[in-house]
Amino acid sequence: RDLKIENFLLDENNNIKIIDFGLSNTARFEGLSQELLHTQCGSPAYAAPELLAHKKYGPKVDVWSIGVSMFAMLTGTLPFTVEPFNIKQLHQKMLIGEISPIPSDISPGAVHFMQSLLEPDPAKRPGVKEAIKDKWLNEGFSRKILNSAAYENRFCPGGLNPVVLNYMTDIMEFSLSEVIDSLINNRPSPAMSSYCLLLKKLLRY
Repeated sequence: RDLKIENFLLDENNNIKIIDFGLSNTARFEGLSQELLHTQCGSPAYAAPELLAHKKYGPKVDVWSIGVSMFAMLTGTLPFTVEPFNIKQLHQKMLIGEISPIPSDISPGAVHFMQSLLEPDPAKRPGVKEAIKDKWLNEGFSRKILNSAAYENRFCPGGLNPVVLNYMTDIMEFSLSEVIDSLINNRPSPAMSSYCLLLKKLLRY
């Protein structure tokens, strides 16, 4: 929910790395039903209109943010700007599609793809699986399988801090098995986030 240019980094091999998962969350899918979120968060310039409107939202808010990021990378500016900043005016610009000028040298295919990602109605906006099938996006794409570059796990069962574990189980009422499982399997979760924050605080003091 906080995808933006500042959170995309390149490593020494030019692989894209996404950072800052502080506002990330998970949504459950059961059959045809989808769990929606409602917390307003993230950077307004990259946030989807349904998020700014305090409506319930799903994964398509990330599609919108990718559209904003793509626009910024291709044009050097954001698609929706207001000076001086006013979040209500920004939201209105998004809803009516009052987008910043697009340079004429950007291909029609790229413009069409960008505009589809910046569709203000989430019901009409493509999901991730649909978006990656776009014709322009796949032009010249070799479809080579990307090499796995999993983040090395920094936790092992014997190295977990017992003080933090006891606090999480006794005070925060986490399941010990849940905490250990998340940490040793490098699985993002509330348990992992809590452990890392508590450990950092403990080591600081």
